[in-house]
Amino acid sequence: MKPPDYIDVLSANYFERYLSAGGSAFKMVISPPGTSLKGFSQLLHKKVSEAGAIVLKLDAVADHIHRVDKLFFAVAKCIAWDEEAAKFVHRYIVPSSANKDVHSTMHVSGKQKPEIAEAIKKNVSHDYGFCAEFRTALTHLCLSRLAVDTQVLSPYSAQVKGWLMGEPVPMAALKPAMIFRKVQRNSARNMLYSAFRFLRRCGYPFVVLEIDVSRYAEQARVAERTLGHYYSNAACFDLYELLRQFIDDMERFDGTMVVVTGPNTIVTDARRGISRYQALQMRLWSDVRIQNAENPMAPLVWLS
Repeated sequence: MKPPDYIDVLSANYFERYLSAGGSAFKMVISPPGTSLKGFSQLLHKKVSEAGAIVLKLDAVADHIHRVDKLFFAVAKCIAWDEEAAKFVHRYIVPSSANKDVHSTMHVSGKQKPEIAEAIKKNVSHDYGFCAEFRTALTHLCLSRLAVDTQVLSPYSAQVKGWLMGEPVPMAALKPAMIFRKVQRNSARNMLYSAFRFLRRCGYPFVVLEIDVSRYAEQARVAERTLGHYYSNAACFDLYELLRQFIDDMERFDGTMVVVTGPNTIVTDARRGISRYQALQMRLWSDVRIQNAENPMAPLVWLS
């Protein structure tokens, strides 16, 4: 299937209604031998942008993908937290404000503090679609976009953003913000799902997470390596387990599509391919096959 044709399939069957209605999907897109998926990625970004949605792109060359905490940090670095928090404030915290500039702090009067506190309670603190730590972080991000007499309501925005992106922020600087531990493997998955939900509540109809795992398929000697990360066979299996978990958790990806791209060797390689991890392979192989044609609705799609 040609990339433009497959993009049209995604647009007609997912982007127009399904994802914006809260649906979710997982797709693995494989390139033919000796070709690049750069053109497919550009078409995907263009079509998603036309739909008013957002693409978060990760590349295994620059980001560790096989660990969920590292993956969350990479996703967090793709999000403009100040601007998105300002959108959230304008939609839910102070919706009547005439100041809609997401690049500036909104000035409010002291009399509005009780209304702001109630709105934070309703739309953040009591929104249990967000995990507890994300609710705390979002509270500070929202309050940092509001000021009374030139004094912002939360001075912890920089520390919270650093914490979200995995930067080495001292825990002593986070304790006044009621954050007491770093984002780790046992909490990163819920933080990731909360981030997707946050973006949708900021006004995006859906979110597309594009993950290029091509570097995991490469085997290169140390002397032949170029810039970026390279991965062992064990890291490949960790990646496949992570993708398997994503497929099984698709109902928690509210309004989100995960698109994993890679070369044909990610499927055909006997040593590093998904055939070595049957749990993932069984979830990707479609039971419905079209004779002499690619099934465009299958979770695994080969481009030509």
